[in-house]
Amino acid sequence: MHRVVLAGKGYRGPFRWSWSRDGEPVGWIRATVTLEGESSGSLALTYRCNGVPFDQSFRLEAEPCRFGGERWFAICPATGSRAAKLYSLGGAGFHARDRYRRVAYRSQRASSAMNRTLDRRNRILFKKLKGDDPCWVPKPKWMRWKTYDHWKAQLNQAEDRMNAHLAVLIGRLGRLSR
Repeated sequence: MHRVVLAGKGYRGPFRWSWSRDGEPVGWIRATVTLEGESSGSLALTYRCNGVPFDQSFRLEAEPCRFGGERWFAICPATGSRAAKLYSLGGAGFHARDRYRRVAYRSQRASSAMNRTLDRRNRILFKKLKGDDPCWVPKPKWMRWKTYDHWKAQLNQAEDRMNAHLAVLIGRLGRLSR
C-alpha cells in the first residue's frame, strides 16, 4: 500500500500495470491515488477480471510510525477494517484479508478421498513426470533414474488407490440401480 501512496505523492495522474501471456495482453489494472491532506486520501482501482470490468475505490488512512514516517492503510469497504494489503479471489473484487479468513486452498476443499487421490495422481503425472498418459510415461531427459523410479512408483500407488475408490463407487451405483 505504501508504494501505491508514494507513487500517488510523487507522480501525476494514474498509473497502470498490465501483464501478458505469449505476447498477448491478458489483463491490466489502473490505480489512481488522491490525497486529501497529510494523512488521508482515496485509492481508485479500475481493472478487468475474466472479461468483466470493475471500478472500486477505497478510503486511505495514514498512521505515524514509531521511528518516523507513516504507514498507509486502505479501509476495506466490506468489513471496515484497515488493510496494508488487498486481496482478490476470482473476480470478487479487492478486500482486506479478514474477508477471506476461512477460505481454503483447493486441495482442502476436495470433497472426497477419490478427488484427493485424483489430484495427487495428476500432480505427479503432469508436474513431476511431465507426461499426459499414465499408462506410458517416458523418463524426462533431465531426471535421474532413481528419481524417475520413485515418482513412477508413486504414480502407480495413486492409480491403485484411484481404482479402489472407483470400485467402491461402482458398487454403490450398482446397489442404487436395484
